[in-house]
Amino acid sequence: MGEDCADYKKQIGGITVLECTGKFLGGIDCEYLPQLFSDLVEQKNLKIVMDFTKVNHVNSSGVGVLLGGLTTIRNGEGDIKIVTPKISQFHSLLFITKIIEIVEVFDSLDEAVKSFE
Repeated sequence: MGEDCADYKKQIGGITVLECTGKFLGGIDCEYLPQLFSDLVEQKNLKIVMDFTKVNHVNSSGVGVLLGGLTTIRNGEGDIKIVTPKISQFHSLLFITKIIEIVEVFDSLDEAVKSFE
């Protein structure tokens, strides 16, 4: 995977965690994510946590990638939860765009993982 977007994927129980770092700007740095989401649906990995605690910048294209992934996973009857500190630029963008009303946002990875139980 590239330097940005989802740099690291791990499993916690039956939950896939995508750790995102640096800039989440969409475009060429995140071009593999739509296929990754499709692969996760095909593999029946439908519980996804995207950890944005290490993201320092996001733009509208990045939000578009997130929404595309959310649509793909939900069409597969799964869900995505987001981890981001309330003081982050990413959390503010989720609030301003009202995405926070359609996806659950947590302050910690543990909280997000437990929400699937």
